[in-house]
Amino acid sequence: MSATFLHRMNDGLTTAQRATLRTELERILARLEKSMAVTAESLRPRALDQTSVGRLSRIDTLQNQGLTRNLQEREQRKLGAVVRQRCGPSV
Repeated sequence: MSATFLHRMNDGLTTAQRATLRTELERILARLEKSMAVTAESLRPRALDQTSVGRLSRIDTLQNQGLTRNLQEREQRKLGAVVRQRCGPSV
């Protein structure tokens, strides 16, 4: 859901609907923050024992790190959109 869409949608809302939307944004924010913590943990450097870990395992680890970085970027963009919407259109 884009911030622009939410802003336009917010224009004709009642106070109760705005409260419901704010509650939903808070729920999304909490879930996103939890997900971002897990993602950050996944990006921590790992020491691989070169003698016990095969080449394919190392390649898999590098690929997973790349996927996790992409996930982190998407989460950061979504976080920015949620925070902007939660704080109002002036942010």
